[in-house]
Amino acid sequence: MVIRLICFFGGFLLASIFDTTVAEFNEWSILGAALTVASLETISKFYYMFNLKTKDGRVKTINLLNDLKLGLIYGLIVDAFKLGS
Repeated sequence: MVIRLICFFGGFLLASIFDTTVAEFNEWSILGAALTVASLETISKFYYMFNLKTKDGRVKTINLLNDLKLGLIYGLIVDAFKLGS
């Protein structure tokens, strides 16, 4: 459970880093947004394609990757609200 929280907040941190980095390069912002959406959709595809339940209760790597993705999305939304206000 703790490792999943670390992955979530790691994604939140990556969102801050990514948002700041892409903002520095105005001409690359559209390409950066497209690559972000494509990578998030690819992670979602792999997450829903594989079986999520394990018999021994271990956390699969794909679940950790999904938690990282959720943290990244959450961080980008929070940054969008900060910029909008």
